[in-house]
This record gives sequence, C-alpha cells and structure tokens, in this order.
Amino acid sequence: MNFHELEHKEMYATRGADSSWINIVTTLMNQPASRIRAADIGCGGGIYAKALA
Repeated sequence: MNFHELEHKEMYATRGADSSWINIVTTLMNQPASRIRAADIGCGGGIYAKALA
C-alpha cells in the first residue's frame, strides 16, 4: 500500500489503540514510567506505540 497516495495518506493517522488493549497493557505494565521501555518495530502506523507513550 502506498501511503503517499492521497486516498491512503490519512489511513492510520486517525486510528487509535483499542481500549481493551490499553487496559491490559496498563495492568501488565504497572511500573513507574521511568522503568518502561518499548520499541515499535514492524508495519503500521505506530498506534500501539503512541498509546503506550
């Protein structure tokens, strides 16, 4: 998929992580923010990395 094409340009820009994922991660990562490290490696728009941040 070419994200430079106008029809695809905003495909991921308005998406967000599912609230159930946010709840699970919040429970699992019950640590001080200074101890949490994450890397978003792969495909997609980084919506889960953005939610984790």
